[in-house]
Amino acid sequence: RLKPKRVRTYSRADGLTADAIGSIVQDRDGAIWAGAQCGPPARLRNGRFEPQFTETLRGACAWVLWPARDGTMWIGTRGSGLYRWRGGQLESVGGLSDSHVAALFEDRDGTMWIGTELGGLHLFKDGRLSRAYGPADGVATGYIASFAQDRDGRVWIGSNANGLSVHEHGRFRTLAPEESPPTRNIAGLHVDSRGDLWIGSAVNGLFRLRNGAYQPFGPEQGLGDKLVAVFVEDRDANLWVGTTGGISRLDRERVEAVADGRAATLDPILLDRSDGMRNTEGSGGGLDPSGLRDRDGRLWFSTIDGIAVIDPATFERNQVVPTVAVEDTLLDEQPRARRADGAIEIPAGTSAIEIGYTAFSFMAPAKMRFRYRLAGFDTTWHAVGARRAAFYSRLPPGDYTLEVMATNNDGLWSAAPATARVVVLPFFWERRSVQLAALA
Repeated sequence: RLKPKRVRTYSRADGLTADAIGSIVQDRDGAIWAGAQCGPPARLRNGRFEPQFTETLRGACAWVLWPARDGTMWIGTRGSGLYRWRGGQLESVGGLSDSHVAALFEDRDGTMWIGTELGGLHLFKDGRLSRAYGPADGVATGYIASFAQDRDGRVWIGSNANGLSVHEHGRFRTLAPEESPPTRNIAGLHVDSRGDLWIGSAVNGLFRLRNGAYQPFGPEQGLGDKLVAVFVEDRDANLWVGTTGGISRLDRERVEAVADGRAATLDPILLDRSDGMRNTEGSGGGLDPSGLRDRDGRLWFSTIDGIAVIDPATFERNQVVPTVAVEDTLLDEQPRARRADGAIEIPAGTSAIEIGYTAFSFMAPAKMRFRYRLAGFDTTWHAVGARRAAFYSRLPPGDYTLEVMATNNDGLWSAAPATARVVVLPFFWERRSVQLAALA
């Protein structure tokens, strides 16, 4: 079988200076740069990455990058402080309170925001570095790992240990518990094209801040993983989320349906090794910036083994609807054949009922997900992921219909459920005739 890869990758074989990648950015001239954990940064040229500043930054762990609008490339390191490259010269920026730089960000006014691991927050404006801002100033410190600026000009500051702060009206403020997200581990921030603030966490998935309320989009909503390493919005406002398990595509309309209660799960498209990734675990959590949407609309993700690139413009979805079939039945762990009319007959008092089912989808069968319900007994569908069996115990006597649906690897559900009639026999005292005779 030949299957085209939907993910393009870069690794050490393509010139990257380390396996684990930090920031991925695009400079003013359109060149792609990658920060390394650990090693000097590298710039993409003619299909290969070329290490930069190898003499000065050979052992500096240059993992955080920011291309300023004036053409300066800012380089934050782990242990060697901050550098900037401009006019063909690389120079060190002294005066930082901490040599470990975790996040860089340029606001609309051209001010550089510099987050450190333990030394708080610095601002660089008009050629001068500010003092360090910390808890006494209203900044939640302890690994400042992310920044984002909203439409109102507020700058949001994420700590990977102590929650969320905001800078507005010229002042810093740490959010009070009643207005904070349900996590203190902020792994990433992003203001989307609709003006909403998205918050990635290390332990709770994604949250969206809209109209003062936080909406969760985590494992309970079908994200599939609780650790968000990086997330990027494409030109159609869909979110692509890098986790430990791969890159999940969240359809924007599905996100809104979950938020409004019209859908229970996000039904993401998950990209992993079968789609071309070298390693499914993202490495951007805890530093900023990490992911990138370049000028051509391609999406770049940092991982612990190189870079993963996706082009949404050429991204093809599996449009083949899976065919679902109900299979064998086990009653109290013993096989049970169907009746001549095809019904599954269950004797009275059966304590363990297991009805198997499957679906046919040959593109990526391991990624299929299922849901089922027993019409006449269940009031809602059971979403069971990849599990291929329905379980019940001591069903009351009656005539039911088992309905099973499946989705393919790209979230396309079967048009109609596969069905099987299930007949649960009563004990003799539960028969209507016996009950009527006893009443008489």
